[in-house]
Amino acid sequence: MRDEVLPEVTGWLVTPGDAGELSRAFSEALQNPSRLPGLGRAARTLAEDRFSWPAAVQALMAVVREYRRHT
Repeated sequence: MRDEVLPEVTGWLVTPGDAGELSRAFSEALQNPSRLPGLGRAARTLAEDRFSWPAAVQALMAVVREYRRHT
């Protein structure tokens, strides 16, 4: 998903069905394996920040506050 993958930060995005782009992404990963742990850490941090229970509660509370503002 585009908002969960930050190009060159948490991974690589490729156009669905584009074998050339997929090949380039795999080649980059294979040529730079030392980058992979950093990409993984960044992806985990992003997922925890956006999708953890505390983040879900904050998002829900923002919706409730907005609803209350308009009622």
